[in-house]
Amino acid sequence: MLAWRPLWAVGFLGAMQPLTAEAGEPAPRVRFEFHAPAACPGAHEFLANVREKAVFELVDSAERASRTFVVTLSERADGAAPAFLGELRVVTPRGTASTRAVSGVNCAEVAEAVAVIIAIDLAPENREEPGPVPADRPARPVSVTKARWRWAAAADFGFTSAVASAISPQARLALVLRRESSELFSPEFRAGFAYVDGRTTVNQGGSLELGLYGLALEACPVAFRFSRRLAVEPCASALLALRHASGGPPSNPEAEQSNGWWVDVGMLARASLALSEAWWLEISTEGFAVLVRDRFYTFSPGITLFEPPAAGVRVAIGLGLHFW
Repeated sequence: MLAWRPLWAVGFLGAMQPLTAEAGEPAPRVRFEFHAPAACPGAHEFLANVREKAVFELVDSAERASRTFVVTLSERADGAAPAFLGELRVVTPRGTASTRAVSGVNCAEVAEAVAVIIAIDLAPENREEPGPVPADRPARPVSVTKARWRWAAAADFGFTSAVASAISPQARLALVLRRESSELFSPEFRAGFAYVDGRTTVNQGGSLELGLYGLALEACPVAFRFSRRLAVEPCASALLALRHASGGPPSNPEAEQSNGWWVDVGMLARASLALSEAWWLEISTEGFAVLVRDRFYTFSPGITLFEPPAAGVRVAIGLGLHFW
């Protein structure tokens, strides 16, 4: 029959022995419960054995302890070998528990093995001192993302105003350098090719079609993160493009062609949703001011066929891929 021998009764023995720990590291607070038959080492002897192998502070409250060691030594009643069994159950204030078992030919060997397991568990590299966790506030793991610079490519398709009297389709392919971080300061830089296929503008003066081929630049200094996957970033943008125009009067709509420059600058807001470690989905809205804009007219300079407005908007949806 097992005898109940709680170790809180030997707290005086633990208090009489000096504790030494590594500088800056407090000794772990632990509690023991000990169950053993008369043929096995007693509670005082077992505790002294553990103290020779590890540094700890003995407490009598499960709430104050970082863990409770429940040690049970028993002798097999059927006389089979091995004759003695030892069970160590480690319980934390959160209610989690782990169990390990050893066996041996005599109880002293089993007790020694259990003491060694406890000493290993109390080693400095295995120590943890969590405070009591309220029952209504479960512990949550904290995820920390290490900041790093990554190269990526992004392709966007959308629509833009300002190059025709109707909304026109656009496409962009960009090289992206972004600082991946959980911090607010997460800059991103983009440089890439932009193409706008302007819709045909038709009125009483004739017809006109504009096409833009150019370099799109973006700089985004910060990112506002609403979750681990969702972020919104404000960006400054610029488009330097070659403008190609073709048109003419109603009788000959392809009578003239001309080339020139198109320059605009603006601000955009982009929301990105991480789909995986490599891929992300993005949606952007941009407002821009046209700095270089020509007036297009037919053979009669008094009849304006089209003049780009001073400001316009762009919206786009795209997909990004990290390749490094």
